Amino acid sequence: MYRDDSFFSLGIAEAAGLVVLTLGVAFCMLKLVRRVCRTGKIWQKLAWALGLFWVFLWVSPQIYYLYYQLIFVGLPVQLVIDWPPGAEHLLRRLTFTGPATISAHGQGILGWAMLVVSVKRLGFLR
Repeated sequence: MYRDDSFFSLGIAEAAGLVVLTLGVAFCMLKLVRRVCRTGKIWQKLAWALGLFWVFLWVSPQIYYLYYQLIFVGLPVQLVIDWPPGAEHLLRRLTFTGPATISAHGQGILGWAMLVVSVKRLGFLR
């Protein structure tokens, strides 16, 4: 399924760095959701989680572009953030109907994890 994914074009060190960056960003997003969703009704918590996931989908390309600037010499300094994603983009990630890439599926998993964390207290996120 992921055989042609661009992740596999990276070297071992670059791929490991990308995994570490991704896990760090995901952990920070989950902690943020947990902090923001401490109180409130369940629908408010879910709304916050969806809103923060939407912000993640919008801003994260810039985070990853900065990482790629470190590993690929010659990439220009630029903003890669575009218009905010629409509801369809958000739903395609959460329903895993977008592109069949590691990135898209990872985003969907993070989105679901954020929804779960918004309504359930998980000890590892203290």
